[in-house]
Amino acid sequence: MNLETRLKQLVSGLLDDNLSKEDAKELDQLLKDNEEARKIYRRMMDMEMSLHESADFELPFQDLPEPEEMPDKFRSTRFQLHVFQAIAACLVTALIISLSVKSSKIETPARVQLPHVKNEIEAISLAKIADLSQDVQWQGTKRKLEEMIFEEILEIDSGMVLLRYENGAEIKLEGPCRYELKSLTYSKLAYGSLAARIPQAAQGFTVDSPTASVVDLGTEFSMLVKEDGETEVFVFEGEVETSLIGEDGNSLKHARLSKNEGVKIGKDLELLDEVNHASSFIRMDAQDNPPIDISPAYVQAVSNDDPVAYWRFEQGREFLNEKSELYPMSFENGLEALDGFLSFQQDNEHFIQVDSPIEGINSNGYSVEFWINPDEYRSQMSLLSFVLPGKPTWHLLYTSLTGKNDGLRHSPFNVRMSSRFPAANGSGHNCFSNQKFELQEWSHYVFVKDEESLKIYINGDLANSVATNLGSDDQAYQLCFGRIDPERSMRYFVGQMDELAIYNYPLTAQQIQSHFHAQSKVHSN
Repeated sequence: MNLETRLKQLVSGLLDDNLSKEDAKELDQLLKDNEEARKIYRRMMDMEMSLHESADFELPFQDLPEPEEMPDKFRSTRFQLHVFQAIAACLVTALIISLSVKSSKIETPARVQLPHVKNEIEAISLAKIADLSQDVQWQGTKRKLEEMIFEEILEIDSGMVLLRYENGAEIKLEGPCRYELKSLTYSKLAYGSLAARIPQAAQGFTVDSPTASVVDLGTEFSMLVKEDGETEVFVFEGEVETSLIGEDGNSLKHARLSKNEGVKIGKDLELLDEVNHASSFIRMDAQDNPPIDISPAYVQAVSNDDPVAYWRFEQGREFLNEKSELYPMSFENGLEALDGFLSFQQDNEHFIQVDSPIEGINSNGYSVEFWINPDEYRSQMSLLSFVLPGKPTWHLLYTSLTGKNDGLRHSPFNVRMSSRFPAANGSGHNCFSNQKFELQEWSHYVFVKDEESLKIYINGDLANSVATNLGSDDQAYQLCFGRIDPERSMRYFVGQMDELAIYNYPLTAQQIQSHFHAQSKVHSN
């Protein structure tokens, strides 16, 4: 393998937060000893940093495919903000090594050694203990519920432990078991039983055993690794790529598995073609969609603040605007109101739109309010949009749940509000929540645009505010919820939504808090 190919592998691993200690040492040594390696490293870092330096990143690339349509390899080169800061320190290190003789103007940073950067990456939490059985017995340090887990080894003698990764991946372990967390996308199971549920945002999640490698392709699967390393894998939903690992560390033999297919990997790779093998594996618990019991006090508080439209999605009243007969709503691709809320299912392209454009929604600012319960982390999931009726891909407002990497700079899995006056395609002013949205939990969201700012409120509290000076108009705009817009089939929301209210003025913080607290009192009593 030539120098450039190997260096690209190492740097890609660093950018993806998937670099082993041995590889970090190799990269460190190459940068210290080899001038050509430093040139290649600087070139790669310059290219990566250029993607994040422009404040108008979307504008020059608006004609390119959307992030969801780009190859996985392209998306994998993006990275989180905290890792970006660490890599910036690496760049300074390499520049100092190669240019210190030529220039005396470079200032030495506080941390300049690659090992320091690695330590900073290691300090990033990968997962937390989301659940554990009462009878769990640990080897070594006893762990607690909600405890953060880093790059480390977990060993349990008996009982069950559920890990929830920062990217939404869920791993269930059953003792006796030895499980090593290596990164957000890579782990090792030395022995024991494992069940995994991997969302779209964590596709490519890899679990290695002593003899095998399992790469998730968006699925629920289980593994059983015996003391001698023999590995069995079974897929309950989706697909995985399984490999028998040869002595050189590469895939010697492989098999792609789909639903109800399994494989045994020891000295060879043997397909398990009988469905009854499923009983040998542990499974993830079923995901329940918790109902939301909206209180009469909440309904009254919203109604008192005079929304233009208020849809409650009660059974038999799916299309009804509670405030008037204006603005009937259409449910697309089989979407239904069940149990008093809308359930947007994966791979069903569900969305809703209001048939008549809403008049005067941007005359004096606006507010949109709803409750949602997301089912998973994805690359992006669209929420509510206002679009031009004649140009349905031109947004006045676009709101969404973001992924880990989507071309814009923000913390992973934030809530995004983008206001684009005059309505446009692919550019605008952004406000991010600066906090991760919650899965499998109903949350109250309000997006407010006034004369001076964009604001996001989550569960009654101001999550973030960005100063703007966007104008107003009397144009009528069409409402869409659940995908990017009525025209394009992308960025689908997966989860539940209820109590959608639209206001043709900016709600105050006091009004928003009164709405949320009217509902939260129901759950606190």
